[in-house]
Amino acid sequence: MSAEQFRKTLDVNVTGTFITAKTWLSNIPDVLETSLSVKVKQNLSLIIIGSEAGIMGVPGNPDYAASKSAVQYGLMLSLAPDAVRTNPHARVNAICPGAVDTPMFHNECARDKTGSIRWIESEATVASKEPVDVQDVARQCLILASHGWSASTNGQMIRLDGGKSGRMFWNKNGEGVWV
Repeated sequence: MSAEQFRKTLDVNVTGTFITAKTWLSNIPDVLETSLSVKVKQNLSLIIIGSEAGIMGVPGNPDYAASKSAVQYGLMLSLAPDAVRTNPHARVNAICPGAVDTPMFHNECARDKTGSIRWIESEATVASKEPVDVQDVARQCLILASHGWSASTNGQMIRLDGGKSGRMFWNKNGEGVWV
């Protein structure tokens, strides 16, 4: 991978998330001033979408793993206290899903003639032996966005990976594989 590709991924994922968060933070006072709704004033939540890649790394994709690690750890943890200083009800959290059951995941698995991707990402490493349901990601976003359900949740990285653990896996033939 070229340094240019690495920088490009960081620009999109890290700088893009930073600009979004900065805009969100700077607009909180205006929203509070113009809104009459108590719900709007309490549901001030920024949810950063990270990835298990930012926790475990990804062979062959250090740019993606580094960018997700940056947003779900350093950026999110730095923004969480800033949000509270802007407004006591404001919160910043991150959701870090594992393999999600989407058309993109199905296409990636279909292109892999060995069956290794599906096996490693969601069968050999997750207790349920299946990828995360996309609705679970949506529901977790709703929970974190709700003052009523998570008013005290701030600065948290929520792993949404079905309990995925470790990095040493066994392939279908019983051989150890390091990924």
